[in-house]
Amino acid sequence: MAISILSMKRVSLTTSGGFLISKYSKTYEFSELDFEHEAAMAYSLYSTSNRCAWLLRKMRVNSILLECDNYFQFISPIDDGILIFTISKGKQKLGLLRLIIPRFLTLLIKVIKSAKLIENPVKLFDIKSAIGEICLR
Repeated sequence: MAISILSMKRVSLTTSGGFLISKYSKTYEFSELDFEHEAAMAYSLYSTSNRCAWLLRKMRVNSILLECDNYFQFISPIDDGILIFTISKGKQKLGLLRLIIPRFLTLLIKVIKSAKLIENPVKLFDIKSAIGEICLR
């Protein structure tokens, strides 16, 4: 992905509520706290626009494109969360980005679905088996 989009600045993946799961930045100017702020803001924007689209036209939002002074930001849903791409303005064409990002998203969704199918080798903690069938009265 980083090879296909030369001017990509950062990417982050959030879960429901805007909690940061994973992040990547080409530069070190963006701190952990900045990533968390951006993730919360982007999820709030996506959630609000999704609710408005549902109320107005009974439809869902597929993606959001923000155009800022120095960069574009693409916000796309993945399962319960969102994926945020920040791409600096410059050499990249907006039409090309609209073709590359959805293809990358379909590949990422396939990876997430296949990861969900893998069984967790760690046994879950069961308090009843650890203590036995003790009844406190």
